[in-house]
Amino acid sequence: LQTNQMCFCGLNPMLFQLDASQNIVKFIELGTFPENMNLKKNYMNQLPQITNTEYMSPENYQFLMNPDPKTEIDPYKSEAFALGLIMLELATLKQLKFKDNLDVYKNELKSHFDLLEDIYFYEIVQTPEYTQQFHLFEEILSKLLRIEIKERWNFTEALENCAAQNGKKNRIFF
Repeated sequence: LQTNQMCFCGLNPMLFQLDASQNIVKFIELGTFPENMNLKKNYMNQLPQITNTEYMSPENYQFLMNPDPKTEIDPYKSEAFALGLIMLELATLKQLKFKDNLDVYKNELKSHFDLLEDIYFYEIVQTPEYTQQFHLFEEILSKLLRIEIKERWNFTEALENCAAQNGKKNRIFF
């Protein structure tokens, strides 16, 4: 979608499906997109239509609460944040609620990363392969979930960095 300048504008867990037979998570809601597929140039106009703010990036949430036509948002970094939240929730099986206070939100993110570490160290059989994949997953999440948008990866940056680290083109994790 990013390559074609398109945005979903409202990622949430209901848009994904686990395919246990292939051990992959699929994005399943492309059929509900309007014909223009939420082109990047329309992103700011579409934000007020989003009713689910739980997976919204901090900058999108702030814009929604206080719309300012001068605000510029990188929709791919904002959607990468939403995807990071969904991935962290899937990994920890614990929902992370957006908070108006960014300091509280940062602490909440940190507690989820601590939980992720605990799950890995106490629940997963530790082999060199899993250890490498876990640390890559954790690094990707930390880059997708940066509060400061300038420090956050978009989808293309995440894919390129993952491919470089694990040597598998167009695959993020395995």
